[in-house]
Amino acid sequence: MKTLFKLKNVFTTILLLLVMSLPLRQVSADSLPKSSSTGMGYVYRFWSDIFHGHFYTLSYDEATKVNETDTNWKYEKVAFSGFSTQQADTIPLYRFWSDNFRGHFYTADESEMTKVKNTDTNWKYEMVAFYVYPTTYTGSAKTVYRFWSPVFKHHFYTADEAEMTKVKDTDRNWTYEGPAFKVPNENSNFNTMCPYNQYNDGKGNCVTLDKLCKDKYGEGSYSKSYDSNANYNTCDCLNGYKWQGSYCVSEEYNLPSYDYELSCDEVGGLSIFGYDNYNDNYKFIGSIANEFSSLSIGNEFGYGNEFKSDSLFNEFGTYGNMFGSYSAYNEFSYKPPVLIDAYNQVKGYVTKNTLKIPYIDPDHAKNCAKNTFSSPIYDHEDKTFIIQ
Repeated sequence: MKTLFKLKNVFTTILLLLVMSLPLRQVSADSLPKSSSTGMGYVYRFWSDIFHGHFYTLSYDEATKVNETDTNWKYEKVAFSGFSTQQADTIPLYRFWSDNFRGHFYTADESEMTKVKNTDTNWKYEMVAFYVYPTTYTGSAKTVYRFWSPVFKHHFYTADEAEMTKVKDTDRNWTYEGPAFKVPNENSNFNTMCPYNQYNDGKGNCVTLDKLCKDKYGEGSYSKSYDSNANYNTCDCLNGYKWQGSYCVSEEYNLPSYDYELSCDEVGGLSIFGYDNYNDNYKFIGSIANEFSSLSIGNEFGYGNEFKSDSLFNEFGTYGNMFGSYSAYNEFSYKPPVLIDAYNQVKGYVTKNTLKIPYIDPDHAKNCAKNTFSSPIYDHEDKTFIIQ
């Protein structure tokens, strides 16, 4: 199944292929939603591109401080809710920090906490983070699921069933460990924080139901119906648009039929853009053009030079090493280089990660460049893109 990217440069915003959601943008500290419940609060979720892990806190003050002052972390959303003090049937959720892994670990298992605290020198016990229900709790509550990444050396926690399923089924960076604990349902009532007919998008922003649909399914979508009891928003495509995978696209637009590795004929002349973590955008790193062009990755004195710092073939560089999150050669990469055509549309990935489809292996891409007569897209060399 194929989806679309939304790609935006300085001049235009257009719909493109999207296979996997990318990290959310940071919002200002004063937009963090705040629970009005007594003894219960929101658990704020942050992501770090630097540490490749999440941070969770129930403390509004701590979340605000991190959001305002620590550039290592980007606020994502309210993950779920928790109790600030112990209530009936609840147990402590313990929090650890690792200087080695640069991340936190949370567990509600008393025996696991004791074992980690007493025997694992990688982790330093910090505090009780907040209070939760055990997995055996039979009252009204949400289950929080736990994952472990042997790649990033971090745990990931989510109460979102759809997110859990997606990560479990499609992201090989994460290993599913199972239910970790349960949490109250309070955080589902986000709309109480917003004016009438507006709803919290989970990132601290009050928006319309139509905007929620457009953010997820594209500008061609709208809110068809809303179930206030279940807090469920049903989206559909506007007239003149159709479902293409899980995205609303113009009825005049047709995606290519491939769902495999791209061929040389399909990638000839396309530009390659790699994610630049420092500037939070995608920059030009070469073209699958004829090897006589200096822009070609087939030109060993141009963009195919293995000693060039941002070359696909520099094994110590961002895009050529085997372990980098943005590298074409990391088979678990979640943000590998992308292929962009002359219409500024994303056509696929340059990657060893075969879950990113459509894709072309970087070594195959180089071979294509050495055997094509295609010209590069010259005006791409000085462009950058933001892919959301």
